[in-house]
Amino acid sequence: MIAILLGVAFLACAATCWYADQRSTLPPYHLVFPVTKVAATLILIALAVALGATTSGVGWAVLAALALGLVGDAALLSQEGWAFLLGLGAFLAGHVAYLFAFAAIAGAQGPSLLLALLGAVLVAPFAVRSLPRVRRALLARGDVMLGQAVLGYGAALCLLAVVAGLSGQVLAMVGAVLFTISDAVLALDRFVGPRARAGLVVLSTYHLAQLGLVVGALTA
Repeated sequence: MIAILLGVAFLACAATCWYADQRSTLPPYHLVFPVTKVAATLILIALAVALGATTSGVGWAVLAALALGLVGDAALLSQEGWAFLLGLGAFLAGHVAYLFAFAAIAGAQGPSLLLALLGAVLVAPFAVRSLPRVRRALLARGDVMLGQAVLGYGAALCLLAVVAGLSGQVLAMVGAVLFTISDAVLALDRFVGPRARAGLVVLSTYHLAQLGLVVGALTA
C-alpha cells in the first residue's frame, strides 16, 4: 500500500513539474518547477526503499543511481556550462549503477536475448542519427571535449537499454529507451536547435524512465 501511495505521489509531483515547466516564465511556476523536479526524485528514492532497495546489492545500486540522478537534477536547473557537465557526469555514473543492477539480475535469472535485441533496435535510431548530429554541432563550435563526452554518455545510455533488456524486465527496458529519448531531445534542443515542446518531452520521458527502471529492477 505504501509503495502504491508513493507511486501515485511521484506521478502527481512529476505531472506538476511538467506543467510548471511549460509556465516557468510566470510566477509562481518559476519556483514550483525546481521544487517539484527535485521532490519527484526524492519520492522515487522513498519508493525504492519501500520496494526493499536496502535489502540487496541490486537495490543499493538502484539507490546509488537515484542519488546521482538527484545531483544531476539539481545541476541541470542551471544553464551554466559547468553545471551541464556536472549533471552529465552524475547521470553517467548513475547509468553505470543501473548497468550493475541489471547485469546482476541477468546473471541471476538468465539473460533475455530477445528483449535485449528489442532494446537495441529501439535505441538504434538515436545512436545512429541523434548522437552524431549533437557531436557535429559541438565540434563545429569548438567544444571537442564536450562532444566526446556526449558521445560516451550516449553510448552508455544505449548500452543500458540492452542490459536492461538482458535482465528480462520489460519495464526496465522501456525505461532505458525512454531515458535515451529524453536525453536525445535535451541534447538536440540545447546544441543543435530548439525543438517544439522540448521541455515537456524531456521531463515526461525522464520521469517515466526512472520509474520504469526502479520498478523493473526492484520487482525482478
